[in-house]
Amino acid sequence: MTLAGEKINRQLLKLADRPRPDWSRESLLLLNGEWEYREDGLGIGRLDRWSDARAFDKTIEVPFCVESEASGAAIKNPSRVVWMKKRFRVDSAFRRGRSLILNFGAADYEARVWLNGKYLGSHKGGYSPFSFDITETASAGENALAVRISDSRDPRIPRGKQTFLHKPFSIFYSTVTGLWQPVWIEAAGGIRAAGARVDSDPADGRVRLSIELEGPEPPTAIRVSSTLPSGKALSRTYTGGELRMEGKKAQVEFEVPEVETWSPDRPRLYPMRIELLDARSRTVDAVDSYFAFRTVGISDGRILLNGKPLYQKLLLDQGFFPRGHYTPVDPAEFRRDVEMAKSMGFNGVRKHQKIEDPRSLFWCDALGLLVWEEMPSAFLWSAKMRGALESQWREVVARDRNHPCIIAWVPLNESWGVNNLIFSSAARDFVARMYDLTKEMDPTRLVVDNSGFEHVKTDIVDLHHYLGTAQKAREWHAKLRDPKNMEFDYANLLRRLNPAESAACPLAPGVKYEGQPMLVSEYGGFGFYKAEDKSLIENFRDYTLAIAEEDIFQGYCYTQFYDTEQERNGLLNFDRTPKIPLEEIRKVNEEAGRLAAERDKERGRNRNG
Repeated sequence: MTLAGEKINRQLLKLADRPRPDWSRESLLLLNGEWEYREDGLGIGRLDRWSDARAFDKTIEVPFCVESEASGAAIKNPSRVVWMKKRFRVDSAFRRGRSLILNFGAADYEARVWLNGKYLGSHKGGYSPFSFDITETASAGENALAVRISDSRDPRIPRGKQTFLHKPFSIFYSTVTGLWQPVWIEAAGGIRAAGARVDSDPADGRVRLSIELEGPEPPTAIRVSSTLPSGKALSRTYTGGELRMEGKKAQVEFEVPEVETWSPDRPRLYPMRIELLDARSRTVDAVDSYFAFRTVGISDGRILLNGKPLYQKLLLDQGFFPRGHYTPVDPAEFRRDVEMAKSMGFNGVRKHQKIEDPRSLFWCDALGLLVWEEMPSAFLWSAKMRGALESQWREVVARDRNHPCIIAWVPLNESWGVNNLIFSSAARDFVARMYDLTKEMDPTRLVVDNSGFEHVKTDIVDLHHYLGTAQKAREWHAKLRDPKNMEFDYANLLRRLNPAESAACPLAPGVKYEGQPMLVSEYGGFGFYKAEDKSLIENFRDYTLAIAEEDIFQGYCYTQFYDTEQERNGLLNFDRTPKIPLEEIRKVNEEAGRLAAERDKERGRNRNG
């Protein structure tokens, strides 16, 4: 990591191995590893009280989905309902009179949880975390944790690239059932910090924290500490009038005297510890996290990072791993993927149709890789789809809004789930609503309403195309210089049936272009989509420079990072071995960046002249 000072390195690196590096406690008990496992094809588990202490006859490895080899089960089409059980002990030294919080990183799709036969609750959604207070339920001896997980191929629920048929097809992959992120118990205070929103301003060095509290009463004081780039310690304690309470939230603010901004070239992170103190100034709860100074905005139709033009060179990243599906067999693979993307000259990834593990986002923060975070789609317009997408997206944004690497939120992709928006004002209104609620939750980032085409309300007009030649791409790019050619054309519905010949309209019916930045966020796919009969590096160069040479675009996202199951169109093989020398790819990205930088200089001269 490009960080000054061994103290900062140690403080941040110790977080990398925790289940959630951006919000974690030192005292935790990992429940990963071997669990008992049983399928419930007849759906009798609840009636037959499988939640009690009886043993199951099979085992499974957590955190891996049932379908994966790494789970040890490797069942391609598991029962709609599966049960998992973990036995563990909580010793007195771990408990020490503290609250015990049971955390699930993610369980796909609906989880019902029991501890020692007592029902704790449930959660729907395969991509967001959930937790339970088990202080009163956990025993000093052996504990039995039972989880009933129901999943289906229902196209009305957010599922991303998981197939809704009985097998993978086209660009849709294997299903993911079960506990695919870590499960752990934290020892927290009776009064505890349940979460925090961090807002930092590099202009004045001020950091504002809104800390969510849980417990019978607020703490007497809150202490926030960090380490500056010079290695100096920074600490401040808030008591009395300095500790502003708004319901169950504590508002604190402090100033950092040494401000260094976060960017892909220099990803400066500041470690942070939040402590809740009692009347005797004793720490009753402590959480480790980090923050950064970074701004994202738009000015004069250009995307800015820390006030400077940002040319994005992104990779489409499906988030699948050999043997583990959604989960790498070795967590070090999270770091490896970030390093490989950067070694090829890319400065970011579009996390496609998957909400990534927080450990992956940590390495994007620490090593400097931009992220577009995209909600996994549902595929059938319905009240169920709309409710599930909105509620689960809210949980996702709440979990990840403090990551400096994330610069754009993407609630919808290619009109999946809102396929009727061309003819339905209700569908278009829903797209606009998803934009609005995202902006309401996080006004500091850009929002792409419906990635690829048929935009309704968006900060970026991003485009997807798989045109058959680089010349066709250039011709289409040139047409888009005229805003009228971006407006919806019903005749395009027929033309776009052949993606090698035509691309979809950027805007939805009735929507006018308002000068937003433009970016080609899908192109390429060589080896899967029709293209010119050239080598991979030749096609990559031709199509990429066709975008970089065009002044209307502020970046690109290449499809894709690595082969994924039957979709073999990556720059790398699925095992991450290169198909072509990484240096050749880097040269193309560097040339694209040079062209963009020259245009920005020329634009500045014209403005000043």
